[in-house]
Amino acid sequence: MAFTSKPEKPDASVEQNPAKTQRPVNYAIAQKIKSHREFRKITQETMAEMLLMSQQAYSRLETGETDLTITRLHQIADVLRIKSDDLLNLENQYVKALMLPIFDVREYKNNIEFEAYITTIKRQEKLIENLQTELMTTKTEKAALLDLLEDFKGQLTGWADKINLSYSF
Repeated sequence: MAFTSKPEKPDASVEQNPAKTQRPVNYAIAQKIKSHREFRKITQETMAEMLLMSQQAYSRLETGETDLTITRLHQIADVLRIKSDDLLNLENQYVKALMLPIFDVREYKNNIEFEAYITTIKRQEKLIENLQTELMTTKTEKAALLDLLEDFKGQLTGWADKINLSYSF
């Protein structure tokens, strides 16, 4: 004889978040988005404006009620000035494997196209990294040139004083 029992009903006094129970990965990503937004002191309304969506629609993304597309994930990461990977950095490898259904994979015809997309993103990230390095080098060179210019101005002023010329820079 098999033992059967009726499933227990959830306690009505305990508020349950349906997004948390139905889509744990989507909810985890949504919580990371919220954390980054709050850290940067950006309101939901401002985020929604920057993403060209209503505040209510943005709120549903941030609570995990609405599925997040890859495109929207990248847009949110751009607004928050972080890498998309930072939002996807989940500790559990099993949970990472579950992420694929969360995104709207219908945008991609097959895995080859998806892999090409990921490869393109990685190349763009490397290009951005190289450009940031080049920018830092350029800023350093600019500072050095400005120092040389100031030294040269000082020398010119000294020479002008020696021959009693009034010269201003």
